[in-house]
Amino acid sequence: MKVMPSWQEISEQILYCDGSLRDVYVLDTGPKDWKLFLEALSHSEWTYSYTWEGELQPLPLTFLEARSKEGPALLSIDKDALRLNCHFFGEDEIELDFDPRDIKSHEVFERLNTFLQWLADLLQKSIIITPENTRDDVILTISPASRGA
Repeated sequence: MKVMPSWQEISEQILYCDGSLRDVYVLDTGPKDWKLFLEALSHSEWTYSYTWEGELQPLPLTFLEARSKEGPALLSIDKDALRLNCHFFGEDEIELDFDPRDIKSHEVFERLNTFLQWLADLLQKSIIITPENTRDDVILTISPASRGA
């Protein structure tokens, strides 16, 4: 059984405020992972919005669809609590980011953990959280609850 760190440990080791975001990575992804993620998100309990050049658009169902036009694409997940953002940087990884200042309580951190566990279980891949732009400095890993047979 995994023991959840105390709120103080979470605040000091993961959510410290230094002006940077935290990056969330699912590494070694491909077209099937993106399709699974986007389709599952569209049918999940998680709220989201997708914009292209600031204009609200229907959620794309593939990475290539999201990147089919020039300009900034942004998927925002759970804007009222977590404010996770996906910018569709590359097909080989799913990268999200969040501002640690938005995670104001242990309950909101639990919500973040619930989303990340949902994503890890969905894709059957581990997820890492790092300081912004420092992929090798892993501060938390979320593994799938069970590996697919």
